[in-house]
Amino acid sequence: MLDDLDRDGYAWLRGFLNAPETARLAETLSALAATLPRDDARAAAGLRIPQAAFPQAQDLLERARPDLAAALGSVRLVRVLLFDKSADAPWFVRWHRDTMIPVREHRPSTELTAPSVKAGVPHVRATPAILSKMLALRLHLDPSTSGNGPLKVLPGSHRIDRLDSPAAQPPPDRDARAVICLAAPGDLLLMRPLLLHASPKPADGARRRVLQLEITADQSLPDGYAWAD
Repeated sequence: MLDDLDRDGYAWLRGFLNAPETARLAETLSALAATLPRDDARAAAGLRIPQAAFPQAQDLLERARPDLAAALGSVRLVRVLLFDKSADAPWFVRWHRDTMIPVREHRPSTELTAPSVKAGVPHVRATPAILSKMLALRLHLDPSTSGNGPLKVLPGSHRIDRLDSPAAQPPPDRDARAVICLAAPGDLLLMRPLLLHASPKPADGARRRVLQLEITADQSLPDGYAWAD
């Protein structure tokens, strides 16, 4: 698994949760999502979940800890997202890298740039050095099929040193080289945030929910910045 993650920028833990466990988690998240405010149109597709409201995230991390220890060492959870793609929210995601991180407050910095606020939480664009020590854990709550807008990734594209270099741009043959990430409920995908990825609109309208836990190695941030609580 670790070899796949280093080489390709992603790796699978198939059957991480069984069917009853996955169904119970999906029910918990549906109930929680109904109580959370949605601050923009995109929230219909991607919802930020406060860690304090979802203690099950730490249980999931503990379960994955043997695999995470090999990849990152000690880790901390920095963000929880719930993606919900369906006929009612048939969103399209262009090729991109995940470069924004949540922080406690904005400060002057030459390394952490593009300050913004998402769901009331300050965010900044991190450096490749910071992002290379992070992982996204994408737990599938529904089947991911060729028809419901699955994630596509470009293997090996996470190995870049600068976000503004020509090598950081999606290559012209990205669609031909892409790997489509098909999954069953309970499958867990580990993904480096610098990996180029995208997803099309669903063709069949079938629901595709993914719980994403974003974690970092035990690392401090530059210029007096701190991770969001």
